[in-house]
Amino acid sequence: MVGMIDTCVVLDALQSRQPFSKTAQKIIYASACDVFLGVISVKALTDIFYLLKKYTHDQVKTKSMTFDLLNGVHLCDSTVMDVNAAYLSKINDFEDALLDETSSRINADFIITRNIKHFANSKVKAILPEDFLKLLPEYCQ
Repeated sequence: MVGMIDTCVVLDALQSRQPFSKTAQKIIYASACDVFLGVISVKALTDIFYLLKKYTHDQVKTKSMTFDLLNGVHLCDSTVMDVNAAYLSKINDFEDALLDETSSRINADFIITRNIKHFANSKVKAILPEDFLKLLPEYCQ
């Protein structure tokens, strides 16, 4: 199973944002343990880095946190075709449309996000983190 992990879920895990952090951390851990293929886009990684640096005010800590993240998830690129398709998408928000197009191209089964309303018109099914965990083996929940 392939799950595209939205930026908000990664930030929940790394910033210990309550009440979402435990579920988000379990998702990253399950990906790290190869229970499923957890993916983030390179574009998401740059956003995560930027937001973490604002949060930590520490370049070294931010580099360490994002480097550690890459031990738990896989990276994928968005292509020119993804960008062009995102412009034509039924999803209004361009970032969300690009995430959906990239997810579709890599054959992701789900977009794991807390913002499922943003993906009402997506090609790839959006799923809440807690609902995604229920699909994994019991020891991950």
